[in-house]
Amino acid sequence: MSRDIDLNRIEIFREVASSGSFTKAASKLRQPKSRVSRNISALETELGVQLIHRSSRHFRLTEAGQIFYVRMRGLLAQVREVISELTEKTHEVSGPIRLSVDEDIGQFLMSRICRDFLRLHPGVQVELHLSNDPVDLIGGSFDLALRVGRLKDSSILQRKLGETCLLLAASPGFLRENGGLPKEPVDLLGFPFLGFSGFGSFQQRLLLSKGGDECQIQVDSLFLSNDLLILKSMAMEGMGLAWLPEFLMKEELQSGSLVHVFRGWTSRFFPIQIVLPPQRDMPLRIKSFVDFIAAALQKELREGELLGRA
Repeated sequence: MSRDIDLNRIEIFREVASSGSFTKAASKLRQPKSRVSRNISALETELGVQLIHRSSRHFRLTEAGQIFYVRMRGLLAQVREVISELTEKTHEVSGPIRLSVDEDIGQFLMSRICRDFLRLHPGVQVELHLSNDPVDLIGGSFDLALRVGRLKDSSILQRKLGETCLLLAASPGFLRENGGLPKEPVDLLGFPFLGFSGFGSFQQRLLLSKGGDECQIQVDSLFLSNDLLILKSMAMEGMGLAWLPEFLMKEELQSGSLVHVFRGWTSRFFPIQIVLPPQRDMPLRIKSFVDFIAAALQKELREGELLGRA
Protein backbone atom coordinates (compact mmCIF):
# COMPACT_ATOMS: atom_id res chain seq x y z
CA MET A 1 0.00 0.00 0.00
CA SER A 2 1.26 3.46 -0.90
CA ARG A 3 1.60 5.94 1.95
CA ASP A 4 0.54 8.82 -0.30
CA ILE A 5 -3.23 8.67 -0.80
CA ASP A 6 -4.84 11.24 -3.11
CA LEU A 7 -7.82 12.67 -1.18
CA ASN A 8 -9.47 13.76 -4.42
CA ARG A 9 -9.68 10.10 -5.43
CA ILE A 10 -11.41 9.28 -2.15
CA GLU A 11 -14.03 11.94 -2.94
CA ILE A 12 -14.47 10.44 -6.42
CA PHE A 13 -14.89 6.98 -4.87
CA ARG A 14 -17.53 8.36 -2.47
CA GLU A 15 -19.50 9.77 -5.39
CA VAL A 16 -19.25 6.54 -7.40
CA ALA A 17 -20.34 4.44 -4.41
CA SER A 18 -23.27 6.71 -3.50
CA SER A 19 -24.40 6.97 -7.14
CA GLY A 20 -24.05 3.24 -7.76
CA SER A 21 -22.79 4.01 -11.26
CA PHE A 22 -19.63 5.30 -12.93
CA THR A 23 -21.78 7.10 -15.50
CA LYS A 24 -23.91 8.94 -12.92
CA ALA A 25 -20.85 9.83 -10.84
CA ALA A 26 -19.02 11.18 -13.89
CA SER A 27 -22.03 13.36 -14.72
CA LYS A 28 -22.20 14.76 -11.17
CA LEU A 29 -18.44 15.32 -11.02
CA ARG A 30 -18.44 16.78 -14.56
CA GLN A 31 -15.58 14.50 -15.56
CA PRO A 32 -15.21 11.93 -18.34
CA LYS A 33 -16.23 8.45 -17.25
CA SER A 34 -12.79 7.16 -18.27
CA ARG A 35 -11.08 9.60 -15.89
CA VAL A 36 -13.34 8.56 -13.02
CA SER A 37 -12.55 4.88 -13.71
CA ARG A 38 -8.79 5.58 -13.84
CA ASN A 39 -8.95 7.41 -10.49
CA ILE A 40 -10.76 4.50 -8.86
CA SER A 41 -8.17 2.06 -10.22
CA ALA A 42 -5.37 4.31 -8.96
CA LEU A 43 -6.99 4.53 -5.52
CA GLU A 44 -7.26 0.74 -5.36
CA THR A 45 -3.56 0.51 -6.24
CA GLU A 46 -2.67 3.06 -3.54
CA LEU A 47 -4.70 1.17 -0.93
CA GLY A 48 -3.68 -2.28 -2.12
CA VAL A 49 -7.27 -3.59 -2.09
CA GLN A 50 -10.09 -3.91 -4.60
CA LEU A 51 -12.97 -1.58 -3.77
CA ILE A 52 -15.42 -2.32 -6.59
CA HIS A 53 -16.38 -5.44 -8.53
CA ARG A 54 -17.20 -4.13 -12.00
CA SER A 55 -17.98 -5.46 -15.45
CA SER A 56 -19.88 -4.21 -18.47
CA ARG A 57 -23.17 -5.18 -16.77
CA HIS A 58 -22.57 -5.28 -13.03
CA PHE A 59 -21.41 -2.87 -10.33
CA ARG A 60 -20.94 -3.91 -6.70
CA LEU A 61 -18.80 -2.73 -3.80
CA THR A 62 -16.47 -5.35 -2.38
CA GLU A 63 -16.57 -5.98 1.36
CA ALA A 64 -13.50 -3.74 1.71
CA GLY A 65 -15.16 -1.13 -0.51
CA GLN A 66 -18.32 -1.11 1.62
CA ILE A 67 -16.31 -0.64 4.83
CA PHE A 68 -14.18 2.08 3.24
CA TYR A 69 -17.27 3.90 1.90
CA VAL A 70 -19.12 3.90 5.25
CA ARG A 71 -16.08 5.05 7.24
CA MET A 72 -14.79 7.64 4.76
CA ARG A 73 -18.23 9.16 4.07
CA GLY A 74 -18.45 10.48 7.62
CA LEU A 75 -14.80 11.59 7.65
CA LEU A 76 -15.17 13.49 4.38
CA ALA A 77 -18.26 15.24 5.74
CA GLN A 78 -16.20 16.33 8.76
CA VAL A 79 -13.37 17.59 6.53
CA ARG A 80 -15.85 19.62 4.44
CA GLU A 81 -17.34 20.97 7.67
CA VAL A 82 -13.94 22.14 8.96
CA ILE A 83 -13.14 23.81 5.62
CA SER A 84 -16.53 25.52 5.58
CA GLU A 85 -16.09 26.73 9.17
CA LEU A 86 -12.73 28.24 8.27
CA THR A 87 -14.21 30.11 5.29
CA GLU A 88 -17.20 31.22 7.36
CA LYS A 89 -14.89 32.90 9.86
CA THR A 90 -14.83 35.73 7.32
CA HIS A 91 -18.66 36.01 7.77
CA GLU A 92 -19.18 34.98 4.15
CA VAL A 93 -21.93 32.43 3.54
CA SER A 94 -20.21 29.83 1.37
CA GLY A 95 -19.75 26.12 0.84
CA PRO A 96 -21.89 23.17 -0.28
CA ILE A 97 -25.45 22.46 0.89
CA ARG A 98 -27.00 19.05 0.23
CA LEU A 99 -30.78 19.17 0.48
CA SER A 100 -33.46 16.46 0.17
CA VAL A 101 -37.05 17.53 -0.51
CA ASP A 102 -40.34 15.69 -1.07
CA GLU A 103 -41.00 15.50 -4.81
CA ASP A 104 -44.27 17.46 -4.99
CA ILE A 105 -43.18 20.50 -2.96
CA GLY A 106 -39.69 20.31 -4.48
CA GLN A 107 -40.88 20.42 -8.08
CA PHE A 108 -43.24 23.29 -7.42
CA LEU A 109 -41.32 25.56 -5.05
CA MET A 110 -37.64 24.75 -4.60
CA SER A 111 -36.25 25.95 -7.93
CA ARG A 112 -37.40 29.51 -7.14
CA ILE A 113 -36.20 29.36 -3.54
CA CYS A 114 -32.77 27.94 -4.47
CA ARG A 115 -32.41 30.45 -7.32
CA ASP A 116 -33.07 33.42 -5.03
CA PHE A 117 -30.74 32.10 -2.32
CA LEU A 118 -27.89 31.49 -4.78
CA ARG A 119 -28.25 35.00 -6.16
CA LEU A 120 -27.98 36.33 -2.61
CA HIS A 121 -25.03 34.07 -1.71
CA PRO A 122 -22.96 33.25 -4.83
CA GLY A 123 -20.33 31.44 -2.72
CA VAL A 124 -22.78 28.63 -1.96
CA GLN A 125 -23.34 25.47 -4.03
CA VAL A 126 -26.68 23.69 -3.59
CA GLU A 127 -27.35 20.04 -4.44
CA LEU A 128 -31.12 19.43 -4.52
CA HIS A 129 -32.35 15.82 -4.31
CA LEU A 130 -36.07 15.11 -4.85
CA SER A 131 -37.37 11.97 -3.18
CA ASN A 132 -40.24 10.89 -0.95
CA ASP A 133 -38.05 8.19 0.59
CA PRO A 134 -36.25 8.68 3.92
CA VAL A 135 -32.65 9.85 3.59
CA ASP A 136 -29.60 9.46 5.81
CA LEU A 137 -29.19 12.71 7.75
CA ILE A 138 -27.10 11.15 10.49
CA GLY A 139 -24.49 9.65 8.14
CA GLY A 140 -23.67 12.95 6.44
CA SER A 141 -25.24 12.32 3.02
CA PHE A 142 -27.49 15.40 3.38
CA ASP A 143 -27.30 18.57 5.43
CA LEU A 144 -31.06 18.97 5.78
CA ALA A 145 -34.39 17.79 4.39
CA LEU A 146 -37.82 19.28 3.82
CA ARG A 147 -40.70 16.91 4.56
CA VAL A 148 -44.50 17.01 4.48
CA GLY A 149 -46.26 15.02 7.22
CA ARG A 150 -45.46 13.83 10.71
CA LEU A 151 -42.09 12.19 11.29
CA LYS A 152 -41.36 9.23 13.56
CA ASP A 153 -37.61 9.71 14.05
CA SER A 154 -37.15 11.63 17.30
CA SER A 155 -33.34 11.74 16.98
CA ILE A 156 -33.41 14.44 14.30
CA LEU A 157 -34.12 18.13 14.77
CA GLN A 158 -37.48 19.29 13.39
CA ARG A 159 -38.65 22.84 12.70
CA LYS A 160 -42.26 23.27 11.65
CA LEU A 161 -42.71 25.91 8.95
CA GLY A 162 -46.44 25.68 8.55
CA GLU A 163 -49.04 23.23 7.36
CA THR A 164 -50.90 22.33 4.23
CA CYS A 165 -53.98 20.37 3.27
CA LEU A 166 -55.63 18.83 0.23
CA LEU A 167 -58.48 20.53 -1.65
CA LEU A 168 -60.93 19.21 -4.22
CA ALA A 169 -60.54 21.21 -7.42
CA ALA A 170 -61.84 21.19 -10.97
CA SER A 171 -61.81 23.42 -14.03
CA PRO A 172 -64.75 25.82 -14.65
CA GLY A 173 -65.45 24.04 -17.96
CA PHE A 174 -65.67 20.66 -16.26
CA LEU A 175 -68.13 22.00 -13.70
CA ARG A 176 -70.32 23.57 -16.41
CA GLU A 177 -70.41 20.30 -18.35
CA ASN A 178 -71.37 18.35 -15.21
CA GLY A 179 -74.22 20.49 -13.91
CA GLY A 180 -72.37 23.22 -12.04
CA LEU A 181 -70.69 23.36 -8.65
CA PRO A 182 -71.68 20.43 -6.38
CA LYS A 183 -73.55 21.60 -3.29
CA GLU A 184 -72.73 18.76 -0.88
CA PRO A 185 -69.97 16.12 -0.71
CA VAL A 186 -72.50 13.39 -1.51
CA ASP A 187 -73.03 15.09 -4.89
CA LEU A 188 -69.54 13.93 -5.87
CA LEU A 189 -70.71 10.36 -6.38
CA GLY A 190 -70.59 9.64 -10.08
CA PHE A 191 -68.20 12.49 -10.94
CA PRO A 192 -65.05 11.40 -12.82
CA PHE A 193 -62.11 11.58 -10.42
CA LEU A 194 -58.35 11.96 -10.95
CA GLY A 195 -56.65 9.95 -8.22
CA PHE A 196 -53.23 9.69 -6.63
CA SER A 197 -51.84 6.20 -7.26
CA GLY A 198 -50.04 6.27 -3.91
CA PHE A 199 -53.43 5.59 -2.29
CA GLY A 200 -53.27 2.15 -3.90
CA SER A 201 -56.56 1.72 -5.76
CA PHE A 202 -58.89 3.17 -8.40
CA GLN A 203 -61.51 3.26 -5.62
CA GLN A 204 -60.40 5.87 -3.11
CA ARG A 205 -61.91 7.07 0.15
CA LEU A 206 -61.64 10.80 0.86
CA LEU A 207 -61.97 12.31 4.33
CA LEU A 208 -63.14 15.94 4.23
CA SER A 209 -63.14 18.23 7.27
CA LYS A 210 -64.86 21.55 7.98
CA GLY A 211 -64.48 22.93 11.46
CA GLY A 212 -65.44 20.04 13.70
CA ASP A 213 -67.42 18.23 11.02
CA GLU A 214 -66.04 15.36 8.97
CA CYS A 215 -67.42 13.61 5.90
CA GLN A 216 -66.08 10.48 4.21
CA ILE A 217 -66.87 9.71 0.59
CA GLN A 218 -65.73 7.02 -1.83
CA VAL A 219 -64.85 7.94 -5.40
CA ASP A 220 -64.00 5.91 -8.50
CA SER A 221 -60.96 7.20 -10.38
CA LEU A 222 -60.81 7.18 -14.16
CA PHE A 223 -57.11 8.12 -14.06
CA LEU A 224 -54.30 7.55 -11.55
CA SER A 225 -50.82 9.06 -11.31
CA ASN A 226 -48.11 9.32 -8.67
CA ASP A 227 -47.24 12.80 -10.01
CA LEU A 228 -49.38 15.60 -8.56
CA LEU A 229 -48.40 18.04 -11.32
CA ILE A 230 -49.83 15.65 -13.90
CA LEU A 231 -53.07 15.39 -11.91
CA LYS A 232 -53.28 19.18 -11.77
CA SER A 233 -52.72 19.43 -15.52
CA MET A 234 -55.46 16.84 -16.18
CA ALA A 235 -57.86 18.74 -13.92
CA MET A 236 -57.13 22.00 -15.75
CA GLU A 237 -57.91 20.24 -19.04
CA GLY A 238 -61.37 19.36 -17.73
CA MET A 239 -60.82 15.62 -17.24
CA GLY A 240 -62.22 15.41 -13.70
CA LEU A 241 -61.98 16.37 -10.04
CA ALA A 242 -58.57 16.23 -8.35
CA TRP A 243 -57.56 16.05 -4.67
CA LEU A 244 -54.45 18.29 -4.54
CA PRO A 245 -52.29 20.24 -2.05
CA GLU A 246 -53.39 23.86 -1.79
CA PHE A 247 -49.85 25.20 -2.34
CA LEU A 248 -49.76 23.42 -5.69
CA MET A 249 -52.77 25.38 -7.01
CA LYS A 250 -52.13 28.90 -5.74
CA GLU A 251 -51.76 30.53 -9.14
CA GLU A 252 -54.58 28.49 -10.73
CA LEU A 253 -57.05 29.33 -7.94
CA GLN A 254 -56.07 32.99 -8.25
CA SER A 255 -56.55 33.05 -12.04
CA GLY A 256 -59.73 31.00 -11.94
CA SER A 257 -58.40 28.19 -14.13
CA LEU A 258 -59.18 25.86 -11.21
CA VAL A 259 -62.08 26.17 -8.76
CA HIS A 260 -62.10 24.93 -5.17
CA VAL A 261 -65.08 22.59 -4.90
CA PHE A 262 -66.81 22.79 -1.47
CA ARG A 263 -65.08 25.88 -0.14
CA GLY A 264 -64.25 25.47 3.51
CA TRP A 265 -63.92 21.68 3.23
CA THR A 266 -60.37 20.32 3.16
CA SER A 267 -58.43 17.24 4.14
CA ARG A 268 -56.81 17.05 7.54
CA PHE A 269 -53.75 19.24 7.87
CA PHE A 270 -50.17 18.05 7.35
CA PRO A 271 -47.14 19.84 8.85
CA ILE A 272 -44.34 21.02 6.56
CA GLN A 273 -41.03 20.68 8.39
CA ILE A 274 -37.33 21.23 7.96
CA VAL A 275 -35.38 18.35 9.49
CA LEU A 276 -31.69 18.42 10.39
CA PRO A 277 -29.18 16.00 11.92
CA PRO A 278 -28.42 16.61 15.60
CA GLN A 279 -25.44 18.95 15.78
CA ARG A 280 -23.84 21.17 18.35
CA ASP A 281 -23.10 24.15 16.11
CA MET A 282 -25.02 24.76 12.90
CA PRO A 283 -22.74 26.07 10.10
CA LEU A 284 -23.53 29.60 8.96
CA ARG A 285 -24.47 28.52 5.44
CA ILE A 286 -26.99 25.95 6.77
CA LYS A 287 -28.49 28.39 9.28
CA SER A 288 -28.82 31.05 6.57
CA PHE A 289 -30.43 28.57 4.18
CA VAL A 290 -32.89 27.27 6.81
CA ASP A 291 -33.97 30.82 7.69
CA PHE A 292 -34.34 31.68 4.00
CA ILE A 293 -36.45 28.58 3.24
CA ALA A 294 -38.60 29.20 6.31
CA ALA A 295 -39.41 32.79 5.31
CA ALA A 296 -40.07 31.89 1.66
CA LEU A 297 -42.28 28.89 2.40
CA GLN A 298 -44.28 30.64 5.10
CA LYS A 299 -45.07 33.40 2.60
CA GLU A 300 -46.15 30.82 0.00
CA LEU A 301 -48.31 28.97 2.52
CA ARG A 302 -50.04 32.14 3.77
CA GLU A 303 -50.91 33.16 0.22
CA GLY A 304 -52.22 29.65 -0.49
CA GLU A 305 -54.41 29.72 2.61
CA LEU A 306 -56.09 32.98 1.56
CA LEU A 307 -57.03 31.47 -1.79
CA GLY A 308 -57.79 27.88 -0.84
CA ARG A 309 -59.46 27.99 2.58
CA ALA A 310 -62.56 30.02 3.27
